[in-house]
Amino acid sequence: MNPHLSPELLVDAVEGALAADRAAHLEHCESCRARVAEMRAVLADVALNAVPEPSPLFWDHLSRRVREGTAGEATPRPLAWWRGLWRPLVALGAVAGAVALVALLRGVRPTDDHAPAATSVVAEAGLDPAIAGEDASVDVVSAVAGDLSFDELRSADLVPSRSVVDLAVSQLTDAQKQELMRLMREEVGGSE
Repeated sequence: MNPHLSPELLVDAVEGALAADRAAHLEHCESCRARVAEMRAVLADVALNAVPEPSPLFWDHLSRRVREGTAGEATPRPLAWWRGLWRPLVALGAVAGAVALVALLRGVRPTDDHAPAATSVVAEAGLDPAIAGEDASVDVVSAVAGDLSFDELRSADLVPSRSVVDLAVSQLTDAQKQELMRLMREEVGGSE
């Protein structure tokens, strides 16, 4: 028995172009005849519902109607060249402002009106004012923290860590340690 017809041979059978040996198979095989009949029915259905080709003038008329319909509408204007630049300009301005602020803050030096406060803090701590005057960080710390309470220092994250305090206390002389103890007792309220 011959194998069934391939889809290509079935199309040939529908079109009447099947070879003689394969046509003999089609006469004896009910399955292949049913598939050919099904394909012919589909083609007949397509032929009944086929949309006729439009007139050659249709495309010219359609094109003209579309042009007339869109002629009355305004064409969108391209955006001005400067409209797209506002975002980069804002970013550039923000960066320039930040750079100016940093330059301004780095240029600020403690003024002379803070010098007496720094000297009094140095004197109360028992440090030598000549040595402390050489270190600008003492002036900055005393200017910043001189009028702040402990809670304000803590909220500004200016409280040193325990290891830093231990290191600073270990470097004090005996006289400075005694003065520190006196100041701490006075602050707590247990002055001698």
